[in-house]
Amino acid sequence: MTDRIPLDHLTSDALDALYEQLEAAEQTESERQLATAREALASATTRAARAEVTVARVQALADRWVKAGPPPLGTPISRWWDRRLVELNTALNEEQPGPA
Repeated sequence: MTDRIPLDHLTSDALDALYEQLEAAEQTESERQLATAREALASATTRAARAEVTVARVQALADRWVKAGPPPLGTPISRWWDRRLVELNTALNEEQPGPA
C-alpha cells in the first residue's frame, strides 16, 4: 500500500538519511523565503524613494503657492483654482526615471 518503512525496520543510516533530507528541504525553503524577502525589500525601497520624490515636488509646489499669495484682484477664483489643481496633478503624476 505505501512505501513507508516501518519504524521497527528503520536503520540508523536510513534515519540519518532522512534527517539529511529534512535539513536540505529546510535549507531550500529558507533560501526561497530569503529571496522573496529580498525582492519585497527592493520593491518597497524603490516605492519609498519614488514617494519621497513626489512628496518633495508637492512640497515645493506648496511653497510656491504660499509665496505667490492669493490670486490678483479681478481674477476669477474658479480659474485660479483650476490652474492650481492642474499644477498639483502635474506634480503628483510626473514621470519618474526608471531604474538604471
